[in-house]
Amino acid sequence: MDKGYKIGAVAKLTGISTDSIRAWERRYGVVEPNRGENNNRYYTEEHIGRLISVKRLVDAGQAIGTVCRLSDQELQDRTHGILGSIGQPSVGALKKWTVISVQQPIWLKACVEAQHGIEVRWVRCLEAFSASNEDFVVIDMPSLSEVNEKLVLRMLPDELAPRCLIVYKFASRTQLRALASKGIRLLKGPLEPFALVNLLRVDGQSEVAPLEGVAASSIAQLSKEDDVLCNCKNQLSGLVNALNQLEAYSSGCAKSSQMDDALCQHIVEQTVQARSIMEQSLSNVVEHVGAENRKQTGLIN
Repeated sequence: MDKGYKIGAVAKLTGISTDSIRAWERRYGVVEPNRGENNNRYYTEEHIGRLISVKRLVDAGQAIGTVCRLSDQELQDRTHGILGSIGQPSVGALKKWTVISVQQPIWLKACVEAQHGIEVRWVRCLEAFSASNEDFVVIDMPSLSEVNEKLVLRMLPDELAPRCLIVYKFASRTQLRALASKGIRLLKGPLEPFALVNLLRVDGQSEVAPLEGVAASSIAQLSKEDDVLCNCKNQLSGLVNALNQLEAYSSGCAKSSQMDDALCQHIVEQTVQARSIMEQSLSNVVEHVGAENRKQTGLIN
């Protein structure tokens, strides 16, 4: 790791896709990575710390065009309003977690398991949640509509707001800013386990958490290329899930009169078509992977 982190590792450590990292560099100059052989990008811990701060603010509804111009100190000052006051206990001290999630996806379970030494209570829906003695609350809410925003504010006690994280997929800036104004933390998902660890670190800790909390072999593994077919399968599966969530979100916008009916119907129809294409591609990949596995185990010639 002498040269720094490659872009694939940075994506997993920060929760920002490689495409977004490149776009933020090209359009906004958020960071300027070092260059190695074949013009490969290499990022320092300082670069990663800045990217993490920018993601926190963008995920809370602030414009990247404004955030990108802030200095490192200004970024830190602004994130205080999102992560709570400096005197607030660090996330590492919050031992009792309640995780509210309907689907309870694998990625979220992996993120929770990456938090060491915590006791977790899983709840299927927000309506079934009643505050007890939890130190931290995570709400998995893919579509953050106005209805969902009001539901969160109604069900979540005010004293828990600064110790609540909402992980979302689709949301408007209006909803994000309303929730952030209550002190609720907001992150766009899905996330890698390392990313959640880093993004939840208390302000002032700019070092990358996995250097302390994860074995060096795990970090090295982040820079290796994944198996192409398995990675393709995972990406397609993620797209199918995202399209399902977009369809639900668009339908919700129509019901709440936030979008023109004709435009909303067009988006829903296009989303259904796109999902059908992705589902077929996913089916083809899964079938191919299965055939390869059977071939390797001698079940077919």
